[in-house]
Amino acid sequence: MKVDLQLNGRPDEAVSRAVELVACGADGLFTFEGPHDVFLPLTLAATGAEPVDLMTNVAIALPRSPVHLAHAAYDLQLLSRGRFRLGLGSQTRAHIDKRYGGEWSRPAARMREVVLAVNAILDSWQHGTPLRFEGEFTTRVAELETELHLRVMSSPDSAEGMRARLDRRKPVWSARLSSEWEDLPQP
Repeated sequence: MKVDLQLNGRPDEAVSRAVELVACGADGLFTFEGPHDVFLPLTLAATGAEPVDLMTNVAIALPRSPVHLAHAAYDLQLLSRGRFRLGLGSQTRAHIDKRYGGEWSRPAARMREVVLAVNAILDSWQHGTPLRFEGEFTTRVAELETELHLRVMSSPDSAEGMRARLDRRKPVWSARLSSEWEDLPQP
């Protein structure tokens, strides 16, 4: 049996708290949406504590972009060397409307779409496949972001490679921000 414990508290105390919990025998650490960001303590624990499983017990998905969720999950997976699990939830109307300033409607359908979009983004990054996700609530997800990720960020010389590629491809990237980019000539 594995025991997962809650990593709570202030971000500036996350590493010391993670070390304490691991010393107590925790196999994993989880966070939830509370008074602090759900991802930051896990980032700190991934780099400052002994290797354990890390997870969001629930990251509220509806007010967040699928790209934001995919970036957070992907980066935590890298930092934790494959020990991260992304747990998502929808929260209640009051929280979405009043706490996050988001739109509350059809939470089950929105959650399904967020999960599909995040999976599509991660699959695209992992396998290098083109991303063409269009949903009812989320459209044209991450075309530019996926291209950046695949062509630049995975390069061993990413800083120099990014500058060179951005300079060389600037017209294409600008065109891809247009809602009608397919009709524009490609170099």
